[in-house]
Amino acid sequence: MKNKARVYKFQGFSRETLDYLQWAGVSNKAWYESHREEFKQSVLEPFKELVEDLGPGMLEIDSQFEVTPKVDKTISRIYRDTRFSKNKSPYRSNMWLTFKVPVIDWKISPAYYFEINPESYSFGMGYYEASRECMDLFRKKITGKPAEFQKAIAFFTSKSAFTLGGEDYKRIEIPPIPEALVPWYQKKSFYLSQVHPVDEILFSSKLVSRLESEFIKLSPLYHYLQDLVR
Repeated sequence: MKNKARVYKFQGFSRETLDYLQWAGVSNKAWYESHREEFKQSVLEPFKELVEDLGPGMLEIDSQFEVTPKVDKTISRIYRDTRFSKNKSPYRSNMWLTFKVPVIDWKISPAYYFEINPESYSFGMGYYEASRECMDLFRKKITGKPAEFQKAIAFFTSKSAFTLGGEDYKRIEIPPIPEALVPWYQKKSFYLSQVHPVDEILFSSKLVSRLESEFIKLSPLYHYLQDLVR
């Protein structure tokens, strides 16, 4: 008997999703209140469905991941925190989801993410803002056991769709490590990401399988980083 094709709750975002985010980024509270139901239907609901579909696979990567499909659990708010931002508009033009271990300071722990805005979408894994202590430990480990780290990033070749991001130290002494590890060693914090223009995948259930396969590729590196803090 053939296996039944998997049925996804998530059937894609919509043009209305992108239109809503476009308007939200330049709107005020009165506009948001009058379009609250549109937000729930075109933005929040598909995000919840996407989290639900991805959740089981993410728990296979790390059984401690938070996978509850709710705002402030796995889904971002659309409200902007303007206290520390130069942009004082009250609402965002982007939304994202994260899969992370629920710790007090999650910013120093590796996390997976998916983000959407009116022009593109991106996804990947890494640190939001790694601490100096965490990165010092990371550098010490790759210096002492470079082969172990090279194994964790074996997927990251010249053909990889992921790119390495994060701010570099302007001046840092590089120890005798393989040349391929130098860009990692220089980072104050880092993440791997793919950025794609809006395409047909965003509007279909194919996005689920795409994220699943790409997130699995990142799992050796995720476990390497998570072992630093566990």
